[in-house]
Order: sequence, then C-alpha cells, then structure tokens
Amino acid sequence: MIIKLKDTLAGFIIKRVLILFGILVLLDLIFLNQRGYVLAGLLLGTAFGILKLNSTLSMLKNVLPKGESSQAVRRSLRNYLIGNLGTAVVLIAAVITNLWFFAGTVVGLLLVTLTILINSITEVLHITHNNFGDN
Repeated sequence: MIIKLKDTLAGFIIKRVLILFGILVLLDLIFLNQRGYVLAGLLLGTAFGILKLNSTLSMLKNVLPKGESSQAVRRSLRNYLIGNLGTAVVLIAAVITNLWFFAGTVVGLLLVTLTILINSITEVLHITHNNFGDN
C-alpha cells in the first residue's frame, strides 16, 4: 500500500522528511569531503526509513480496525520483525562498505524519527498548529 502525500499524517511527515533530507544534502555538498559516500548513505537510509514508516502505517491501518485478531497480530509482528531485520541488514552492509556511508545511512534512517520529534516539540511550544489530534 502506497501512502498518498496529500491530506494525511503520513504525507505530512514524508514531506518534512524530504525537506530535512534536502537541507542535509546541501550541508553535505558544502561541508564534507566524502560527499559521495555520505550522500549515498543518506539516500539509502532516508528511502528505507520512509519505507518502514509506510509499512508501519499500513500495518496499523489493517490491525487496529480488526481488534485483537490473532492472525492480524501475528502478521503485524512478523512485518515488524522483518522491518527490523531489514534495518540490521542495511546497517551491516553500510558499515562494511565505508564509515562515511554508514554515517549517512544512520542519519537517513533517523530522519523520520527526528521529523516527528521536531514536529512534536513545535506543537507543544505552540510554534505550529497542525491539529492532527483534533477531529
């Protein structure tokens, strides 16, 4: 299931992740000597982070309406473990490739989390008013 980028919380998060990604790419191109490795790692990590977000949101949309169906819970647990195994494989491959590639990958993987954290802080401080909790 592909998350649509308009009028959803997922789209909101993904747009901001991509903005933060763009800022980091510019900083990489300006300040770092190992541009290619960091950029490739950042791209891989960000893409994988967005795929994990998409997978988690799709799992939640399928599990929550069904309640505590044992089959739905097993499937969601399996998908969660596969996602974490995939993250481990990506990180191991990155650390084997190059330390700068690994650093870019880690930062890219953390962009979704960082974006949610920044949004939460700005909401609490009343800097932004996204109103996702209000219906």
